[in-house]
Amino acid sequence: MPFELLPLKYEKKWYIPFKFYSIPFALSLDDWEKFDNEVKSKHPIQYFFRDTLCTQYWTWRTKLNNFFWKIRNRINNPRKEMKKAVFPSEYRDLPEIILEFNIQVIKEIYEREKYFEGFETQPVFGKTERAKFQKGLKKYYRYITIDREEMLKKADIMLDEDHKLPPKKRNKKWITQTQRVEKMDKEMCIWVASYKDYFWT
Repeated sequence: MPFELLPLKYEKKWYIPFKFYSIPFALSLDDWEKFDNEVKSKHPIQYFFRDTLCTQYWTWRTKLNNFFWKIRNRINNPRKEMKKAVFPSEYRDLPEIILEFNIQVIKEIYEREKYFEGFETQPVFGKTERAKFQKGLKKYYRYITIDREEMLKKADIMLDEDHKLPPKKRNKKWITQTQRVEKMDKEMCIWVASYKDYFWT
C-alpha cells in the first residue's frame, strides 16, 4: 500500500533562486518515512545534498573517530591498571580471575575514578539504592584493602601454629578462618553484580 504523501512546506532564501523544502521539527517514525519518500521523489538533488551527503559525512566521521579511539586505547588503555591486575603476564585459573576482576572493579571506581570526590554522595543513613551502593562500596573497599589481608594473615598464623602441634591436638581453626574469607569474597562478588549499574561514571 503506497504511503499517503504529507503536505510539503517551503521556504525561500533570498540568495538562492529556488525554494527549499522545510524539514519538520518532529514527526512520528511512519511520518518521517513518508516525508523522506516524498522529498526524495520530488527533490532528489536537494535531498542528496541536505540529507544523504550529511548522513554519509557523519557516518564516516563517526567511523574515523571510533578508529582513532581504538588505536589510542590500544596504545594507552584507559583501564591499564585494572587490565594488568586482572590479566597479568602469567597463567591464572578462572576462579582467580573472577575474584580479582571484582576486586579491581571496586578499586577502579574508588581509587582511580575517585567516586567520592567526583560525585554527589547520598546521606549516610539514606535509604535510596544509591545510598546503599555507597555504603556497600565503602564496606567492600575496606575489606579488599585492609580486612581481607588481615584475615588471610591470621589464617596463615593459625595454620603454622596448627602444624607445630601433634596431629591429634590440631584444631584446624585456620580452615574456619579461610572459610570466612571465602564467604566475604562471595558476598563481594554478588554485591558487585547486583549494583553493576551504579558503577557507571
